[in-house]
Amino acid sequence: MKNTLDFDAFIASLQPTNRTLGFYVDWEKCVANVDKIKISLNHLNFLIGTQEQQLQEKISILFMNILRHLRYYLYCLLLEILKKSNC
Repeated sequence: MKNTLDFDAFIASLQPTNRTLGFYVDWEKCVANVDKIKISLNHLNFLIGTQEQQLQEKISILFMNILRHLRYYLYCLLLEILKKSNC
């Protein structure tokens, strides 16, 4: 979707107000929600701007990276379980 309104025309059309952005946005909630999905946002950022020809390759790279990390986390979890069972 292309924005047809010129940026200077947009700025010129703004009206003065006594409201700050804090009135319209709950910034603490935004920060908390971003922290919950930060990794997913990074994955999407990795794919943004990718040409269609390269999209499958980048998705494969992302998927393999996730699998590699999952394998590592499962290995660490197994080690912790074994440590606790041997105590």
